[in-house]
Amino acid sequence: MKRILRKLPALICGVLCLFAAGSCNHRDLCYDHSHWVDLRICFDWDGVEETDRPATMMVKMFPRNGGETRTYEIADYGGVLIRIPADDYDCVAYGGDYRLLQEQGDTYDEFCVTTSEESMETAFTRIAPSAPRPDGTEDQPIKGLPGKTCSASLTSIHITAASGQTVTLSPTPATVDYTLSIKNAENISDKLEYYAVLSGVAESHSPSLKSPAGRPVTVPLNLGIAGPTELGGKITVFGHCPSPASPSRHILTIYTSNKYYYNYDVTDQIHDAADPRHVEIVIDGIKLPHYGGTGLNPNVSDWSDVLDRNISMN
Repeated sequence: MKRILRKLPALICGVLCLFAAGSCNHRDLCYDHSHWVDLRICFDWDGVEETDRPATMMVKMFPRNGGETRTYEIADYGGVLIRIPADDYDCVAYGGDYRLLQEQGDTYDEFCVTTSEESMETAFTRIAPSAPRPDGTEDQPIKGLPGKTCSASLTSIHITAASGQTVTLSPTPATVDYTLSIKNAENISDKLEYYAVLSGVAESHSPSLKSPAGRPVTVPLNLGIAGPTELGGKITVFGHCPSPASPSRHILTIYTSNKYYYNYDVTDQIHDAADPRHVEIVIDGIKLPHYGGTGLNPNVSDWSDVLDRNISMN
């Protein structure tokens, strides 16, 4: 009995040590556990026409102290609950035709929406890759068109472990519509195909800056016959002059499928547009080649600041 009593203090100490070790391990696990909460994401659509609103919005939450960026695709604009760790965040959102759009940048400030790069051959199956490009634009990438896109951003969002928190995002248009009208055109023929490219437009859109971004690029435009003496087309782009401090010149080049092309400087029409979000580009007077004809003379446009060259590429 005395031997047993002598051993009891040692046994009790061992048991207490085990409990103490267990308590330490449990406390460490508590410190490692992130506090996930429900956060309601809502949208205020006053800045976007109803017909231009996308089916879903892609929401990206960037932790301000570093860590994993969390992405959510949201379809219910009335308010959707997401699960997210409590933290401080900056947020961007964008929506449009995701088949056309690509993401760039891993931080709130660097994140942009852009499109894939193309070639003259892929943009226009009847135009050779060697088709002439205006002087000074030869090195501009040819980028695909984004389609209607909108975006939103919000900084310094403080998400706590409390319930009932809401973040409201206010999307605005991220793209601009350009309408092209070529009026008083001679020799329009349904036997020919007509194409155009426009230089100096923005490569991408920055939701954080709410402005065009990236490099100046060239974009393709399919032209259709709008009347007996008129060609027309429409494109949607991210805007022009991604660097306001160094504005781009905008050259519209029109190609025909029998290898003639025409250059027009339309910078003033774009920069001075009455509605910067719905830009109208008008070319008045162009002498197109006869189908199968040759030996055409240059035609000078009625626009004094436009260079119109009719050059055979044969």
